[in-house]
Amino acid sequence: MSGTVRSLFLMTMLLGSTAAAQHERHGQGHGNMPPATSWKELNTVHNYLHLSHHAAMMDKDLTPTRNSARAMANAAEVWAKSTAPEACPPPADFTTKLEDFVGKTRSLAQLVEGQAADAELKTALDGVHDAFRDLHRVCPPGPKHQH
Repeated sequence: MSGTVRSLFLMTMLLGSTAAAQHERHGQGHGNMPPATSWKELNTVHNYLHLSHHAAMMDKDLTPTRNSARAMANAAEVWAKSTAPEACPPPADFTTKLEDFVGKTRSLAQLVEGQAADAELKTALDGVHDAFRDLHRVCPPGPKHQH
């Protein structure tokens, strides 16, 4: 793993735990973060997207999106560079769809950084969510851990 990829991976893992903490503080009624899979990089992206999309959909609150769009885009880039675990064999068109997803997360981050209107952010976030929906099915959640 190159130094840049390693740094991005470590930053993404740290930010992923930050997303979970934000979710907790934000007081989402949804309860838990999405169930974990064996693909850590997928899980990190899913946590950011869950935090953002759920708040936008249920509460019309784009604050989590504004706070985590760049981190989600970075996490998507790390995911695209990662290797799928054996339990998650990607289909033939997966790489193309993942590249499209990464592009959508970058666009969302750029909209946030450009202080786009809420309606424009919501439309972009819905596009990110729709693109992710097919991608995450490649890796089913693992067994739930008891805490």
